[in-house]
Amino acid sequence: MNNPSGHLPPPITPQYLAAMMAFLQQNGQLPIPSTNEPANVPVPGTQSVAVPASSPALTPAPMSNGTTPENAVTESLNSATSLPPGGGFASFSVQYAGNQPNGSGSSVVPVSQPTWPASSLPNRIQPYISPNVSSQGYPNISTVANSQAASASSAPMVTSAGPASFSGMQSLGFQSLGPQVNQQRLSHAARAQSSSTRPARRGRGPAQQPPSAAPTPVPKRTINDVYYFDSVTGERRVRLRCDVLPNAPPGTRLNFLTDKRIQLDTFLHGMELTFDEEFSPSTTFSQLVTWLVAKLQGSRFNWTLSPPKLALNGQPLSQLRLMEYMNHGRTYGGKPVGMKKLSVLPEKTLDDLALTPTVAGRHVLKHVIVDSNRLLLRFIVDDTLTGVFTLKEAGFDDNDEMHVHDCLGEHFWLPYHFGDEYELPKDEWDKPCECQDIDDVTDILIPNQSTGGNGNDQSIPATHTSGASDTVTRIIPPTLWAETWTPPVVESSELTSLQELPKYVYSLIHPQRSMAPYIDCVGNDVFEAGRSYVALVKEAVAKNDFCNLLSPRRMFQVETGNVRNSISLGAGVEAEILTSAWSIIQNHSSQYWTPLYGDFCGPAVSVPMLMAGTVSQDRLQSMTVLGALTGLMLLNGLYPDPLSPLFLQFALHGGDVRSLTPSLVQEWAPDLYGILKEFLRRGPTGDLSDLGSFFIAHMGYQVETIGIRDLATHNSTASLMLYRAAIGPEPPLHPELQAFIKGLRLPCKDKPSFDFTKVIKSYGSGTEFFLSVISVSHVTSYRSIEGLLTFIQQPGQVEELSTALGSLFDLESLFVQFLLGTGAPVPTLWNEAQGAFHPKLNVEGVDKVWFRPQMLLWSITGSPRIRGDLSDSHLRIELVDDDDNEYCANENHRPAMLAHGQFSIKTCSMQARIPCSYLKSLITATRASGEDVVARVFHYFLVELVNAIGRHSQL
Repeated sequence: MNNPSGHLPPPITPQYLAAMMAFLQQNGQLPIPSTNEPANVPVPGTQSVAVPASSPALTPAPMSNGTTPENAVTESLNSATSLPPGGGFASFSVQYAGNQPNGSGSSVVPVSQPTWPASSLPNRIQPYISPNVSSQGYPNISTVANSQAASASSAPMVTSAGPASFSGMQSLGFQSLGPQVNQQRLSHAARAQSSSTRPARRGRGPAQQPPSAAPTPVPKRTINDVYYFDSVTGERRVRLRCDVLPNAPPGTRLNFLTDKRIQLDTFLHGMELTFDEEFSPSTTFSQLVTWLVAKLQGSRFNWTLSPPKLALNGQPLSQLRLMEYMNHGRTYGGKPVGMKKLSVLPEKTLDDLALTPTVAGRHVLKHVIVDSNRLLLRFIVDDTLTGVFTLKEAGFDDNDEMHVHDCLGEHFWLPYHFGDEYELPKDEWDKPCECQDIDDVTDILIPNQSTGGNGNDQSIPATHTSGASDTVTRIIPPTLWAETWTPPVVESSELTSLQELPKYVYSLIHPQRSMAPYIDCVGNDVFEAGRSYVALVKEAVAKNDFCNLLSPRRMFQVETGNVRNSISLGAGVEAEILTSAWSIIQNHSSQYWTPLYGDFCGPAVSVPMLMAGTVSQDRLQSMTVLGALTGLMLLNGLYPDPLSPLFLQFALHGGDVRSLTPSLVQEWAPDLYGILKEFLRRGPTGDLSDLGSFFIAHMGYQVETIGIRDLATHNSTASLMLYRAAIGPEPPLHPELQAFIKGLRLPCKDKPSFDFTKVIKSYGSGTEFFLSVISVSHVTSYRSIEGLLTFIQQPGQVEELSTALGSLFDLESLFVQFLLGTGAPVPTLWNEAQGAFHPKLNVEGVDKVWFRPQMLLWSITGSPRIRGDLSDSHLRIELVDDDDNEYCANENHRPAMLAHGQFSIKTCSMQARIPCSYLKSLITATRASGEDVVARVFHYFLVELVNAIGRHSQL
């Protein structure tokens, strides 16, 4: 700043203001506040300014050296009468400036001697310049002084007869220096502004709304497009497409990316997470969610949802949450549309959802009306979505190993997939899947016991315990059979014959037979081969891969000696080996089975659900083997005795209790069906005392325990009665039951979409039809095989045997009488003969009506159950002479076989040949000894049939 005087300008202080007012009063420009004093006439050439009374408490102005003069206030007040007269405000400024200390002004002597110390001040008042602002652009002091002098000289003359009215202290009586002070700075800013881009001015014409960030135009579609009337029934229907998005990790932004619409649709279709269907508009939200959950569970990925959470009132929450669009579905500049979870009441209908603005409102229609006529509803899994798939088929990795994954949501919502608009970064994400070590559902339910610590705190985790404890109340319907259960829709395989089932499955796994591996199962006898078969099943369970066991290139044979001379092979041998493997399980019935209603059994569990974390891996593997053997039995058309058909239905549908329909229960357990219907009829006030034995046997408590109950408790108790009588005491999520269901599916790594339970569902009209067909294989009495038997005898043989017997002999009548009987015909001989039977054969059921027919079927066909390929074949029982070539082709073995009366049995052709000569000698000897001839002949039949099981005499 230019300051030639070298002195700072006087600050405008209260002292300065007091001196100025005194000066103006002395010169007559300001009246003295006194009623006795006449008004002073203003001096020409000066501006009259009225000044208010000054405050007595004035702060003295500091001197240039920063000190305050002593008695400054008093002297300033007394100086009002000693100021010299002058020519107005300009002369006051000169005098004040000249009387300031350290000033360089003129030495004009005032009329009255001033009382303040003399000082040297500048001639003109200098503008205040802030020390916080740069001095660049401000004018110098001389420029300001010259400008003010010119303004003062050109000011018009003002005269007044009296003092002017007070106009305030804003300008303090002189012209503002603001324009002059800022002139150079403003001119510099104007030059800078002129070089910048100036906003365009609008042209002439009517005013228009300025442009703004408007939303993307929304196609004019109407929600009515999704409705139609059925041409047959005339019912109003709504077309739906339901997308199920995986669960999002906490804190994830839920966005709908409009630019990835096609990519998202492709992903959801590939993972079977989108479904099209037509519904009635009155369908409720809860019904829609139930339908979606069933569709997910029935997909080829076996999607499993976590059990529903409980609300504060104890009611279960929906496992799927409906998504709504934020900002009414508007999108700006191609940005994603935000979404959030919407709370929907269970009783809300599809009509209600279609009228929800954030779901299908005016701005959202472009996102939710797909294919021009289908309403798209987006759901998100509320907790965890678990499925069986490979990361490669999901598009997340190159890993093509089949595992149970619960990480789909974690991958799905990554920014470069469907969580944001970003693309996949190169070489920046190599996160391994944490599900690689999870092989089955049981690993999800059970913590890893091999981790650190003593394991006690991990054996029963609180999260699993709480989930398990309320599982029963959530999976069992609150009212038995209140709603009609609809099985999952599975594409029909057009299979109607059990005989076609194995070939169909083999072709699914190995479309090119020549490329399929060989499976070879050999043993010195049937039971040794059965043990070898069990070993193959265990190996497949360990690998979680049944591709080899389901190969069409199969060789099942029984060999003897060191040179591996095959003595028996073929389909009958395979059935017998499989049956032998199953009998290994039956011989350990207490280890694998628990009694259920109707003399049936179900898989036994070693520990209750509250201790599920302590189940050993060996136990889980054995239960998986049990499930796999069950599946292989069903595949070959053999009923897996003693497994309950109700439990089979339950397991084939992944543990869905609702699959136990009234028709199924009535077919397989009519007395149980009657008990349940009667229980429901009696109501909450009825007498249940006659059901005491049922409650003790199946419910685990006394019937008096539920003596006081309401209607809801009564109805739910009926559901629990069915579950515990048909399935057992533990819930479906028990790890041992889940291990059984896992083995039943017969998973194949090379065919991740294969699930044997789905094949069963595709058979005929569903699982109930399949169970009805395969149950025919279950031998309950002679009537089960009556139509399969054919008896052959020659007239000469009949004549000889009639003579020996003393009455008319008929092979069919005698054999039917034998099959209708029970128990040991000759107990002493039976006890002696048991030592010669195969050690793996269990004959404890000799007193049952099914024992003799089952032994006949087992010995001739290789299986105690009716094989699927017997529909067009008959079991042949024939009397033969000693020279019959079919009896024994080996001339060296023939005499020994004839001497012992050994049956010649061929399982491949399902024939049994009885030597007529031995039967004649047996009848003759028995009559001579006075014994019961019929009992002795029946003993002979029974011993030969039982002794043939596990051994073969013919090629």
